[in-house]
Order: sequence, then structure tokens, then C-alpha cells
Amino acid sequence: MQISIEQLEKISQMLIRYGIRNISMEDIAKELGISKKTIYKWFPSKEIMIEKVIDSMISQVQSYKNCDEDVENNSENAIDVIFNVMAKIGEMISKINPIFFWELNKYYPVQAKKLNDFRKNHIREKYYTNLKRGIDEGIYRGNINIEIVSQILITGIMNFDETINEETLNNYSIKDILKEKYLFYLHAIVNDKGREYLQNKIKMLEL
Repeated sequence: MQISIEQLEKISQMLIRYGIRNISMEDIAKELGISKKTIYKWFPSKEIMIEKVIDSMISQVQSYKNCDEDVENNSENAIDVIFNVMAKIGEMISKINPIFFWELNKYYPVQAKKLNDFRKNHIREKYYTNLKRGIDEGIYRGNINIEIVSQILITGIMNFDETINEETLNNYSIKDILKEKYLFYLHAIVNDKGREYLQNKIKMLEL
């Protein structure tokens, strides 16, 4: 019997919610309703299990291509794309225990590098496209160095859990923190026309 996509997704959700080291192979077997023997047949070690989980997470993101295109096509302009992405990422991150990424980087560096390299490339492509679109639409500053600004954005997203202290996390929701990060970024790159649109957008959404 081979592990199914649904079973692998359940394992991913357990690790994301509770952290890697808080979940044992026995916990996973119990959750899936199978024996420990079967689990170890699928995954001789936790490292192999993490590798499969990371592969599954990457495949899932890649499968969202049509969804990403819908966001691009159904957004009035580049600023709207950022707001839609902000909502989407906020929803995703709110389901992830920050300890998951900390443990992944500390105890499984090979698997962490695989995920982080994919995330960097994926995010770089998205922000590069958005910056170019905003400049072409005349709402972002025309003198933006797209390569540098894209890198700044990537760093901010990749190090999200490291740049926010525990007190802030206790006092504010992930969505609120993300909102401030993205608004800070947008105010830095819009021109006068874009700033007017952004301010009206904020008022409309009561942010």
C-alpha cells in the first residue's frame, strides 16, 4: 500500500500546526489509522518523511498556477494584486505554527534549503512581475530598481517569523502584521497617482 496524497497532506498539516519535534511517528500512525510498521515502511526515518512533505508542499504551490493567474487577471492593477496576495498569504500563514520553520531550518537543513530555494524563486518571479506591471501602469515609481526591490521583498517574506518578536505576535494577529508590512512596502514604491489609489483603497477596505 502506497501513501496517498490525502494522507501526506494530513501529515503536513500536523507538522505545520504542532511543529516537527512535537509530532512522533506514533502520533502520525494514530492520526492516519494505520500501524507504526506501515509508517516506517513508508518513511524509514523522519528525515525521509520531511523530504516527502516538502516535495508535497512544493507540488501544491505549483498546482496553484491557474489560481495565481486568476488573481493577476481579475485585479484592476498591480496594487490590487498585492492586496489580493496579502489576503491569501495571511490566510495561509495564520495556519502555520512559526516553530515549524524554525525546527525545519535547525534540524533538517537539507530539506529546509530545498523549500527555501523554491520559495525564493517563486516569490522573486511574482514580485518581479508585479513591479514591472505597476511601472507599466504608471502607479509605481518609474525609477525603481526591480532587482533590488524584489530582493528586499523576498528577504522580508522569507524572514517573516524572525523579524517579529514574541510580544508583537502575542498582541497582534499575523494578518495585521502582514498588512503593515505590505502597506509599508507599497507606500515606498508608489508614485503620486499610485498613492492616491492606494489611499482610496485603504479607506474603502477600512484598513
